Amino acid sequence: MKGRRILYIHFQAKIHNRFMQPIPSLTTISSEEKLEKIELACKWLQSLGINTSKSRLLTYKNYYEEYLSKSSTFNDDYKKLAYFLRMIREAEEIIWIFEGFRSDQNPESIRIIKESIGGTVFSSTDAPHNNSRDFLFELRIASYYRRAGFEAMIGTKSDVIVQNHNQTIYVECKRLKSIKKVEVRLKEAARQLDKRYKEHSNKSEPFGICAVDLSAILNPKSGFLICLTHDEVTDYIREEMNQFFDKYNPAKYFSKDNRNLAVWFNLMCPSLTMTTYSPLSTRYTSLVSPLCSLSSDRGKIFEDFRIAFKKSEHIALEKLKGHNT
Repeated sequence: MKGRRILYIHFQAKIHNRFMQPIPSLTTISSEEKLEKIELACKWLQSLGINTSKSRLLTYKNYYEEYLSKSSTFNDDYKKLAYFLRMIREAEEIIWIFEGFRSDQNPESIRIIKESIGGTVFSSTDAPHNNSRDFLFELRIASYYRRAGFEAMIGTKSDVIVQNHNQTIYVECKRLKSIKKVEVRLKEAARQLDKRYKEHSNKSEPFGICAVDLSAILNPKSGFLICLTHDEVTDYIREEMNQFFDKYNPAKYFSKDNRNLAVWFNLMCPSLTMTTYSPLSTRYTSLVSPLCSLSSDRGKIFEDFRIAFKKSEHIALEKLKGHNT
C-alpha cells in the first residue's frame, strides 16, 4: 500500500492459521453525524482541561464543516477530496478514544489523552521522535477492550492492563514506524511482557498480548485506497497484512512463553469506494495470530478476550449527547 492506488483487483483468499477480523467502519453514519461526534469530542477534551484551540482535532472539525457546506467543490477537486479522505481517518481514530474514555477522570488517563492529540495533521508528517500517535494507539487498544465490556487501564507499568473477573491480560502496544526496526520492536515487546509477568502480584496467573499497528509502515504516506466495494478494500488490506506476517513471522518472538496468548496486528486506512452508498470511509482491519490451541485452557482464556479484536459498532450519537448534557 504505497501512496494512492486505484485498485480493481479481486484477491483469492489464502489459508492462514490466523483470524482476520474485518472491523465496522463509520460508513453507517452520515458526515453530519461524524461532525457532531467531532464537536462532542472537542467539548469532552475541553471539559478535561485540554485546550483544543490549536490542536489538530480542531483542524479536522473545520475541514468537515467546509466539506458539508461545499461538498460539490470537493467532488470536482481530486486533491481536495484526497486531503479530506486522509483527514477522516485521523479524526475517526480520536472519536474511538472519545467513545472509550468519555467517563474517565483519572489524572494519568487525562495526561495521556492530552499527549495523544499532539502532532501534525497527518501521521506521515510527524517529527521522527514525536510520540503523540504512540499514545493514541495505546488509547485505541484500551478503547476496544472497554467497548467490549472489559476494564482496561492505561498509564501503568504496562501499556494497557485488561481485567476480566480475576484474570489479568497485559497488552504491550507497538506502533511500527520503520521496516528496519521490526525485529527490534517485537523483541522489545516480548521482553516487556516477560517483565510484567515477573512483577505480577495477584494470585491468578497473568497472560499477555502484543498489539501492533502496521499503518505507518504499510501506508507510510497516509495514502488511501480506491476500489469498487468495501469488501475489495478489506481484501487488499488483508493481503498486505498477511504478506507482512509471512515475511517477518512475528509470532516467533512470543511463542516460547506460554503466557503469551496472541499477536494482534491492526491497520487503519481511508478508502473511496465507487459502488457503495457511503463511499468515504476508514477501514479498520485486524490480524490475530493465536499462540495456543483454542481447545486448551489457554485457548479458552484467549477466547474470553477475543471479542475485543472484533470491536463493536460506534456508540449512538444520542447516547453520546446524553453524556455531555
